[in-house]
Amino acid sequence: HTFVEGLLARVFVRDRFTLRSANVDIGDGTVTLEGFALHSGNDGEGGARVEVEQLRLGVDTNPLGAVGRVRSVLVRGMALDVDPTSGAVPDHADVLRLDDSGLTRAGRGGEPPPPIEIVDSTIALRLTPGEAPVRFSDVNLTLLPEEAGSARMILRGSMIAPSGPEVAVSGGGYISAPDFRALLEIDSISR
Repeated sequence: HTFVEGLLARVFVRDRFTLRSANVDIGDGTVTLEGFALHSGNDGEGGARVEVEQLRLGVDTNPLGAVGRVRSVLVRGMALDVDPTSGAVPDHADVLRLDDSGLTRAGRGGEPPPPIEIVDSTIALRLTPGEAPVRFSDVNLTLLPEEAGSARMILRGSMIAPSGPEVAVSGGGYISAPDFRALLEIDSISR
């Protein structure tokens, strides 16, 4: 899986991620990563950490096409922990290899992001220092290009709040920009 780690290192800062195993199926056009973890490098103080049971990438294997171009991303079993309470708000620049223009080295060609689906996942958000984080379960989200060839993404999906109601998630923007926004909506809360 050293080859796949090398490809990941083109996008992510090398000491910010770990990978348990990788499988490349050229005939099926898939790359499957197992046990992928990414952290913002703040040594447990603030920042963010994400662990993914399985990350499945659909890739272009047509030798006459854009070999290796990612066509789709399926994230299964993601656990995202965000702790901005120390004042160290997570910054994509902590984990992405950016050039002077703010683009990842792998994204210089202007290729828009692929559709991304996140299923069977959890999100923990620490809002107060020393307090337990707020945990959302059954996180199921899709990120789709706003229109064909667009780098702007639309976010849609749902998750279950700690007290049980379903939370609708919507939003959008450029995925690697700090102004990407998400809106959480709960229809009703009953006690």
